[in-house]
Amino acid sequence: MGREVTGGGNVVPGPATMGVSISAASLFRTAQDFCAGVDMVSPTIAAAPFGLLAAQCLELALKSYLMKKAGVTEQTLRNKIGHNIAKAWSQCVRAGLGLKPDMPTWAARLAVTISTSIP
Repeated sequence: MGREVTGGGNVVPGPATMGVSISAASLFRTAQDFCAGVDMVSPTIAAAPFGLLAAQCLELALKSYLMKKAGVTEQTLRNKIGHNIAKAWSQCVRAGLGLKPDMPTWAARLAVTISTSIP
């Protein structure tokens, strides 16, 4: 049986076909949870956990936008974007999010953090 992500760190049984069913709202709520984690971790004391939490927050916020505003499907998020923040950023720019096309240094560093941390 699949499981549905509800945000807030909660996973409940659900009728998913890919193991986990996601929505734009659940992606955004989970991004907010990771952001709360970022607020609790000091980048000077625990740089790696701080970077990973911040990268996950950015990744999920971008994916939430793509799903909600650009109509990107869960399958596309999983199979074409994956954990590639740069690709998600570019698609958000094309979808009209109002980001500058070139990722700022902080976002590029987070993109590298997640691409080397999560396969």
